[in-house]
Amino acid sequence: MKKLTIVIFLIVAGVLAFFYFNKPTEEPAEEKTENITYSKVVVPTNYDFSSDESDISTVQTEESAFISHIQLLPGETLLQTYEAVLSNHSKQDQMDDQISAVKKTGHDNVFLIIGIYDASTNSYVRSAEIETEITKFSTFSLSFIDLTGNHINSIIYTGFSDNKRTLLKAYQPEENDDRFSISCIADLSTEGTFAIQTPQRSDAYQMGKATGESFQIWEYSPDQNSNSLDQIQSTYSWNQNLIKYERISSRKIPGNQINSQELAKILDGTTETFSKFLSGVWYKTTKDEDGQRYIFFNPEEKEIVCFMDENQEVYSWNSDWMRKYGLSMTTKNTSTAAISRQIDTTLVATNEIKVTVTDELRMNISEGSLWSGNYKKQTKLIEKQTDESINTPIGEYLADSDKPWVIQDEYFVKFSKSEWTSESTEGNTSGIYVTSSVFGTELIQCRSQYENAILNGLYITKKDTTSRQDRDILILQSAEITTSGLVPTGEQLFLERKR
Repeated sequence: MKKLTIVIFLIVAGVLAFFYFNKPTEEPAEEKTENITYSKVVVPTNYDFSSDESDISTVQTEESAFISHIQLLPGETLLQTYEAVLSNHSKQDQMDDQISAVKKTGHDNVFLIIGIYDASTNSYVRSAEIETEITKFSTFSLSFIDLTGNHINSIIYTGFSDNKRTLLKAYQPEENDDRFSISCIADLSTEGTFAIQTPQRSDAYQMGKATGESFQIWEYSPDQNSNSLDQIQSTYSWNQNLIKYERISSRKIPGNQINSQELAKILDGTTETFSKFLSGVWYKTTKDEDGQRYIFFNPEEKEIVCFMDENQEVYSWNSDWMRKYGLSMTTKNTSTAAISRQIDTTLVATNEIKVTVTDELRMNISEGSLWSGNYKKQTKLIEKQTDESINTPIGEYLADSDKPWVIQDEYFVKFSKSEWTSESTEGNTSGIYVTSSVFGTELIQCRSQYENAILNGLYITKKDTTSRQDRDILILQSAEITTSGLVPTGEQLFLERKR
C-alpha cells in the first residue's frame, strides 16, 4: 500500500514539474502588437501641400458643377450647374440660387432649370424653366450680369444654333408676392458676334444707394450687301417702357478689301482651314499699359497660350465652330479648371484678326477682358543663325538615345516623349516640355514645378556639328517673343551627349 502511495505521489509530482518547467512564456508587449493594424497617413518627403490644396480646390469646384440641388424629373439628364444670386435673399441667408442645365429625353436642345433657395425649408424650389435653342452644349455659355442697373442679375445665355447663327438671350428675374418668375428682355441672333459694354457705374450704385446706367449690347454682323469684310455694328439699348432691349442704331464698319481667291483660301467654311490660318503667334496691335499681349494658336496640340512678358496662361482648345467670317472656340485653363474662356476670332485682313474674349469664372463678377482687340500675325521671328538645321524634329532628336544629356558637367538630363528628368548632386528634378516649329525655327518650351530646375522657359535650339565628332551638342538659347521677333535673353545652355 505504501509503495502504491509513493508511486502515485511521484507521478503527480512529475506531472506538476513538467507543467512548471514547460509553461508558455509571455510575449513581450511590443510583440503582441504585431498583428494590430493602425491607419496612418504616409507623407512623402518634400511633399508640396500647397499644390495638393490647389488640386483639391479644383476638384471640388469641378465636382460642384455637376451636383444639382434642384430635384430633377424623370428623363432629365444633368449637364452642368451654375451658382448665382437671382432673388432677394435676407441678410442671414447666404446661400446662392442655382441653375441646372439639362437635356430631356426626346429633345436635342438644352433646358435651364432655375432653383431658388428657400431658407425656411433649407431646399431649392424649382421655380422656372428656360428652353434654349442650343443643341451643342460645347458652344453654350451662361452668365449673370446686372444689365438694367436695378441691382438684379439678368440671366444671359449665348450659343450656336443649328442654322449657324450666334444666339444671345437675356431674362430678367421678378418677384411678386413671394412668387418668382422671369421675362425675356433680349432675343437676338446674328451670323457674327455679340459684346456687352460694361462701363464703370457710380459709387452710389456700388453702395446700393442708387440705380445704375444700363449696359448696351453690341452686335457685329457681316454686311450682306458687300463682298468685302465690311461689318454692321448694331447697338441695342434697354427700353424701360417696353421692358426689353431694342435696336437704337446701326453703322457700317468698313473692312479691308481682300482678293476673292485669297478670301476663299481662308474662309472655305471649314474649321480645319481657318485653324491652319490662325496657327502661330499673334500680337495685339494696341499695346496696353502693363505690356505687349500675344496669343499663340496651336491647333495641332489643341492649345491656346495667352502671354505677356513672363506671364502666360495656357488653355486647352476644347471645341470650336465656324461662323461666316471667323471661328469661335471654347477653352479651359489647364492650371485652374474653374476658369473657362470663349475666344471669338473674326477675319479683318489676311494678316489681321479681331479677337473677342469672354471669361467665365463661375463667380458673381463681370469685367471686360484685356485680351480683346485686334491682332496681327507675327511674320518674322528670327534670322537663321545656324549653318545646319536639325534634320529630325527636335523632339525625336532629344529622345533618340538612352544616353543622358550632360549640362555644365553636373546635370544629367533625359528626355522622353513629353517629359524630362534631371539628376545632379543638388537633387533630382523633372518637368514637361513641348516642341514647335515657328516659321522654320525649332523651339522648345520646358516647365517644371521645381524653382531650381535647370530647364524652365522658352528656348531657341541650335545644333553644333563642328566642335566634337564623338558627341552630340545642342545649344539652347533662352528667348522671349516680342513684336520684333524672337529676342535672345539670358545665358545659353550647352547640352552634350556621347554618341
